Amino acid sequence: MTGRRVCLRCGATYHVEANPPAVKDVCDICGDKLVIRSDDQAEVVRHRLETYHEQRLSRSRATMKPRASSRASMVHRASPHTEKFAVARRWVCNMIHIKTEKRA
Repeated sequence: MTGRRVCLRCGATYHVEANPPAVKDVCDICGDKLVIRSDDQAEVVRHRLETYHEQRLSRSRATMKPRASSRASMVHRASPHTEKFAVARRWVCNMIHIKTEKRA
């Protein structure tokens, strides 16, 4: 994000590494000077990413709160990084719990 450059005259966008202009800081289309947008400043981007990660973390914590006892609360998410044994053990425990609920 911090490498983006924009031409204010024609709106062309460049990136200093991925898509640089032929002449540094000069638009290939109209020849005007390229500028860094205010929201592409390094400090602004850093703050935006910190906010994103904080919000993402708070959302993931909110979805992990314990729910009322029901079959819906038996559903667990497994990521590719979850060990197969842990997933199997959780599944068996849930099946035992469901069977004991039916008997009661």
